[in-house]
Amino acid sequence: MSPRLTALEGAGEWFGEIGGVGMTRPEIAQGAAGINPEVFAQALTLQLVPGILSAGREEHSLQQPAPLLPCLHAKTHGTPSGMKSCATFARLAVLTGAGMSAESGIPTFRGADGLWENHRIEDVATPGAWARNPELVLRFYNERRRKMLACEPNDGHRGLVRLQDRFDVRIITQNIDNLHERAGSRHVLHLHGELTKQRSSVDPRHVREVEGWEMKPGARCPRGSLMRPHIVWFGEDVPLIGEAARTVREADMCVVIGTSLAVYPAAGLVDLAPPDAPVYLIDPEPVHLRAGNARPGVRHIQAGASEGVRRLEALLAQSRT
Repeated sequence: MSPRLTALEGAGEWFGEIGGVGMTRPEIAQGAAGINPEVFAQALTLQLVPGILSAGREEHSLQQPAPLLPCLHAKTHGTPSGMKSCATFARLAVLTGAGMSAESGIPTFRGADGLWENHRIEDVATPGAWARNPELVLRFYNERRRKMLACEPNDGHRGLVRLQDRFDVRIITQNIDNLHERAGSRHVLHLHGELTKQRSSVDPRHVREVEGWEMKPGARCPRGSLMRPHIVWFGEDVPLIGEAARTVREADMCVVIGTSLAVYPAAGLVDLAPPDAPVYLIDPEPVHLRAGNARPGVRHIQAGASEGVRRLEALLAQSRT
């Protein structure tokens, strides 16, 4: 059985088939420099298995703790040695995950027992679930949509909008909410789909907006096929991963918010950034470097999304004066 990467939409977690053989991060890093983005995207989509990540955690738990990623404090400015100067930046690639929207009150939905609001993932987030019980799937996503529409963008979302005045900001998000767009971001790529949209269950090119918060059971496209949530489910390809890879490869700087460098696709995409492009990781928790996970130029802003983006704004403003 060939390994296959699948997405847990909205939560920024990636899984491979049981028994699959994945590429380790050192293998990715070794092959990322100069690789064709489409080739990398195919490898990323088909071969990465995060079991290697849990294995790495077990290894370090038996040995001495992994070193901490360098942390940028509030008064720190400048860029790491050997990296591009902030004064020359034009294009910023921003990768966001569930932590970006957490401050807006959007839950991740996945509990410690592996359930989403008392539902098994395979019952609400797979093509098989849709085939077996489309009414249940619609109820699940209608409720998520209703809760999302009651939330507002936070200061982190608004801070990224302000950066558009000085930079070409391209956002690649693992979230299915529309908070980036509602805040005013102009260029947003949704890897895992969009909760505010629906598409034909036969022709994925037929996409339209959901009116209000509720998708009606039995809604059909002009050609007669059922409309389904515009979400990337378990077992489905991630159609925009190639475009995301190109965006990162062309960036002058990468920012990762709300998802760690140990979680794919953020981890693999960052490897595509130019060698002299600084990478800033905004995370409220200490970040430990692990074997094969030490890309040069990665700096840690230890803060939540809103405070972290504020510090990033200050850093970039200081460096351009």
